[in-house]
Amino acid sequence: MTVKQLWLALLVCGTARLAAQQPDSGMQDDSTRLETLRQEVQQRYSARAHEMLGLTPAQAAKFDSTQERAWNRTSLPEQE
Repeated sequence: MTVKQLWLALLVCGTARLAAQQPDSGMQDDSTRLETLRQEVQQRYSARAHEMLGLTPAQAAKFDSTQERAWNRTSLPEQE
């Protein structure tokens, strides 16, 4: 399984799982909820990737830095 496939699987599983755990209360606006979900998916993905790849702390820091840049590049611009 490539890192890209792992990311996609974790994204799909993580967002579905989070959506089931957090009922729509109507209190938070969509952008806040999406940002919260995005951050949780990123954290879970990083933790799982570190574990599966057996990264040292230095490698994990580089991995996280690269992932953060990639997430920022692929995030959708906010619509006004």
